[in-house]
Amino acid sequence: MSLSLAVYISLAVFALALAARCSGWFIRVIGPENGASPFKGRFKAALAGTLGTVFSLKIFAVIGVFFRDALFQWPILRQSIYRFIMHMSIFAGFVFLLIFHALGKFVTAPLFDENFAYLNPFLFLRDAAGILVLLGLGMAVARRLARRKMRIKTNLGDVYAIFIVGLIILSGFALCSVKMTSHDVFLSMSLDYAGLDPEGTPDDLNALEAYWAANYGLVSPVFKAPFDQDLLTSGEAVNESCVSCHVKNGNAPASFALAKIMAPAAGLFNSASSVNILYWGHVLACLLGLAILPFTKMFHVFSTPLALVLKNTVTPLSRPENLMTRRLVALSACTHCGTCSLRCSAMMAHHVTGNPFILPSEKVGALKRLARGKKPTASELCAVSQGIMLCTNCDRCTVVCPSGLELRDIWVSARQGILLAGPPEPLVWTPFSFLRGLNREKLSPAEYEGPVETARKALEASFSTLADKNAELVVILNADTADIDPTFRGCFGCTNCTNVCPVVKSFDEPEKSLGLAPHQIMAAVGMGASVAAAGCHMVRECLTCYQCQEHCPQNVAVTDVIYRLKEQAARAFASKP
Repeated sequence: MSLSLAVYISLAVFALALAARCSGWFIRVIGPENGASPFKGRFKAALAGTLGTVFSLKIFAVIGVFFRDALFQWPILRQSIYRFIMHMSIFAGFVFLLIFHALGKFVTAPLFDENFAYLNPFLFLRDAAGILVLLGLGMAVARRLARRKMRIKTNLGDVYAIFIVGLIILSGFALCSVKMTSHDVFLSMSLDYAGLDPEGTPDDLNALEAYWAANYGLVSPVFKAPFDQDLLTSGEAVNESCVSCHVKNGNAPASFALAKIMAPAAGLFNSASSVNILYWGHVLACLLGLAILPFTKMFHVFSTPLALVLKNTVTPLSRPENLMTRRLVALSACTHCGTCSLRCSAMMAHHVTGNPFILPSEKVGALKRLARGKKPTASELCAVSQGIMLCTNCDRCTVVCPSGLELRDIWVSARQGILLAGPPEPLVWTPFSFLRGLNREKLSPAEYEGPVETARKALEASFSTLADKNAELVVILNADTADIDPTFRGCFGCTNCTNVCPVVKSFDEPEKSLGLAPHQIMAAVGMGASVAAAGCHMVRECLTCYQCQEHCPQNVAVTDVIYRLKEQAARAFASKP
């Protein structure tokens, strides 16, 4: 297989994969179907938004974001100097090698001598760039090992990214060092560039071989230390014609040091045609990495700059189609760096439950799979649903994300989709559902009430009498209110507690849905009707958010009273035969 054919195949696969990934931004959906118009509508909306940005003053902001956030990586520097050095080492080193080495034939060769690759500064800088990349990879591995217990997870995508970059750099170093020691490569270069051959110019060739063995790291089967000084002097004279296109190999410090280490085995590598094997290994590693790049974590080199730009151009007031597209781009741009998980305010829930999907970085991975249409297992869907609901919407993950992802927007959107399609989620009754309640007006009645009704039916499955809201609940309670907080006697029915109650606000007709409002419960308990009070639906649906208690002008412990009634009701039902 020729090099050209391999390059064309790699580029073709890369182009098709890139088109497939980008088209997914306009086809897939995350969350409810709002804004999920067909591909054509989403693409037209994105095109209109792009043109509107290009031909407006926003273009200057886009340029600024590109250079500041994408190239200089200001968001990463703002979060951590360690991560900035790590990421910039990999980024700068790899970009230099891509431009001045991989694409050197098209970029550098037209500007400099055709042998620029073996002349300084490029010979030195090529080695330095490789060292820089390895330094960054070493820091990345150290960070993940050191912070593994601090909610930094490592998945196969992270391992592949480190592996493929490391393989390309290390195979390049190995190829350079073996070429330095190879006798066959020396003979070929002497003939091609200096016109020296064993039969026509044996003396000059021997002198040059001895000189290269002494100064260039060549492992000669004939000339070894200590060298004949006269021969070295002759070799230096012959080498004068070579230095114009090949400086000493010592200018590439890492490759030269590796060549010295490998010198004892140089004869084996030379005879086994190791140069060709390493050359194709290095080339195929590069082409393989390029071909499947759109399907790997390395795709973030394209999607992250785009996400940073979209964060500054697509606002909550933008068209729903573009908001949906921005969410899909954001999922592609996540680098799984774990910065969001390190600062997640729900981390204690992760430590207690062990559910990895409570952590933002792991939730993004799960949502990517859901957006691609991959069916999760029942247990995985439950875990993701819990992770989504336990999110406190504190926005800390969005603020610290170095890729500029609007994570809170993603959680809110994904929450509705998972609640509508997933299993019953009791957490819809908890304070973790407050934000959802605040966004109720943005949802259709079916979208909002559906998950609540599903959870209610699941809870009522064990208590058939609770299923009928119109049925009179018969609860056997101890009429003695001695264990109930006595402050209820101070209630004079001002209805403050009812007016601030988020549960009451959640129902269009609370008197029908809840039976008794909080102030009515206090009145019932005051009249000794604690049986009726404990049996009403308000007691069961109370969030214990303490809004009622905090707003009571009489300092009635409203929430504590309701909580005690809730406890009594639960004990009564549990003791039923």
